[in-house]
Amino acid sequence: MINAMSRLGIIGAAVLMAMGCQTAPQAKATQPAGVDAHAVMLNEGYSLLYELCGKEKDVDKAMWLHKVDPRVEAVVKEIAQASAAAKARFEAFAAADPALRLKMRPLPKLEVSTRDAIEATQTRLLMTAGDAFELRLLLTQTDSMQYGSHMAKVLAAQDANAERKAYLEGLSKKLDQFRDRVVALLEVVKEQGKK
Repeated sequence: MINAMSRLGIIGAAVLMAMGCQTAPQAKATQPAGVDAHAVMLNEGYSLLYELCGKEKDVDKAMWLHKVDPRVEAVVKEIAQASAAAKARFEAFAAADPALRLKMRPLPKLEVSTRDAIEATQTRLLMTAGDAFELRLLLTQTDSMQYGSHMAKVLAAQDANAERKAYLEGLSKKLDQFRDRVVALLEVVKEQGKK
């Protein structure tokens, strides 16, 4: 059986991986001469969305040490499952189209450092939140779902592949629905905190 400190370490690592819209690419991608700029833009967008889904698929692990409202638990688990499914779907798209790359590093170094600092702060706040855990977890998810929804919508508008376009449009709507549910739960958690 895992002792409490080991479990806390595992959960800390899972929370670091699952923090919302903070992606952590390491360097700006360089574009070789003769490469289609539109294809590079799509690959960068898919890479960011793929990375977000990779983190969000583990967001439910943040609840291991905390008792949460069943409604909060349900939506967070659904977000994790939907993110895992989206990540797998992106991998299938990349397998079918060798030009589609999912692991580009498109952000400037300063942006990466800023996102890393935000992620570390959010993780620390979440791990030490105590009674505010649900509230902080839900706040991370509003940011993540909004970022993911907009990224999917923008990618859909740019991608000429009909299958991927339709999937991205559906994913954008699904992430919007999750965000709406999370916002509604924020009101519930806020009211419970007043009692």
